[in-house]
Amino acid sequence: MASVLWKAISFAFIIFLAFGLKKLGLFKPTDYTVMVKIVLNITLPAAVIVSFATTTLDLSMLIVTLLGFLANGAMLLIGLGLSRKKSKALRALYAICTPGYNIGAFAMPFAQGFLGAAGVAGACLFDTGNAIMCTGGSYAATDLLLNGRKEGEKFLLSLLKKLGSSVPFLTYMAMLILSLCRVQIPMALADFLQPIANANAYCAMFMIGLMFDIQLRPETLKAVASIVLVRNLSAIAMAAVCYFVLPLPLPIRQALAIVVFAPPSALSPAFTEKCGGDPAAASCVSSLCILTALLGMTAVLALMNL
Repeated sequence: MASVLWKAISFAFIIFLAFGLKKLGLFKPTDYTVMVKIVLNITLPAAVIVSFATTTLDLSMLIVTLLGFLANGAMLLIGLGLSRKKSKALRALYAICTPGYNIGAFAMPFAQGFLGAAGVAGACLFDTGNAIMCTGGSYAATDLLLNGRKEGEKFLLSLLKKLGSSVPFLTYMAMLILSLCRVQIPMALADFLQPIANANAYCAMFMIGLMFDIQLRPETLKAVASIVLVRNLSAIAMAAVCYFVLPLPLPIRQALAIVVFAPPSALSPAFTEKCGGDPAAASCVSSLCILTALLGMTAVLALMNL
């Protein structure tokens, strides 16, 4: 338990390190844009390729992947519903930050440390469906809804263009198709990309820290608090359903009960900004959810006597 918590605390430290260095003047307020480009186009795609090279999808358990996708879709609809009478900037914040789970960098150590191989497999399968939304699905749907599409352009074509502009989404889909076709990613490629993949968690947390700002307007702070509350209440409900209701093996149900408490995707501030929202507010949501995730996951592990 101590080693897992220590790793989670280190993520929070990276966020506040970046924030502190920005306040000291070492980084400009706009320097986060460089980190966004690095994460979206370099470190995250490398991490996805390495992950698929070392993981084999079990076709019989793709129902868990579907659950990851549906959980994000439901949370996206909740976010849009809660913000239906708010400004476009706040709607972007709700729509991007209410769904999404940072499983690979945050929740996976919990599953690995307490549930073993079966729990890790469950977390990975859920993350596959989750990542389809986190790496571009939620962004594409939100951007189309809030910012519209070109005159005369079909909705589906516009949606595909939005998804096609997301390098992580394209990488994830390519790896998923290859995995389903039982095409093995060469380990030589995975070894070559491993150093870049290892940098993804640090770069993503540092990016969030550079975006972080506590000087938010009252209505934005209210939205941040609302999103954090909704995510945690939804996590409690989903954890209960996953553990007590789903007809899945126990380690899979235990893994799902843990991962639904994960904080938003590290990409949420970047996609919030691309949709016209406030990246500082999205970073604030992520930072607060890291703290609540530590409490939620620890409580679930204790209740399951792990």
